Amino acid sequence: LLRTLTGHGTAVHFVAWSPDGKVLAAASNDNSIQFWEASTGRLVRTLTGAGQVAWSPDGKFLSAAGPLRLWEAFSGQLLRTIAGNVGGVAWSPDSKTVASGGLDGIQVWEAVSGQSLRTVQIGSVSRFAVSPDGKTVVSAGSGGMRVSDLTSGQELRTLVAHEGTVESIAWSPD
Repeated sequence: LLRTLTGHGTAVHFVAWSPDGKVLAAASNDNSIQFWEASTGRLVRTLTGAGQVAWSPDGKFLSAAGPLRLWEAFSGQLLRTIAGNVGGVAWSPDSKTVASGGLDGIQVWEAVSGQSLRTVQIGSVSRFAVSPDGKTVVSAGSGGMRVSDLTSGQELRTLVAHEGTVESIAWSPD
């Protein structure tokens, strides 16, 4: 054990490393996201928000589920809040778009303007991940796990392996 980070009032459910590995963002049911400096364990900043957190691949932005929120990562400035009950968030590899998953499927947003680009109707989505090339999404929710084309929404395959709830999904980098 290298370090124990304490500060949240309730259990931490989501954590995400910054792309450079220097900062850890931790989201808790106490409706806060805390930023921790990895090398020292120092608390750097606390933001209001809870739910799954995700850094943009370029490290400039942080997003969180609940209502979808986008922050400038290191200033902590809230850029926008997009209403809705979002269960998960994921970024495109180029950091230009962010996707949110919820009851209506996956919604893709232009990160800077907040403009809705498209909705991929694949049923209720609780967790999902965008492929490293940004073309495909794997999702879990009503109807099991699905692999779909992120642009058209066309289902490419259904994965049947879990009897319970899928809590996390990730792609291999290759």
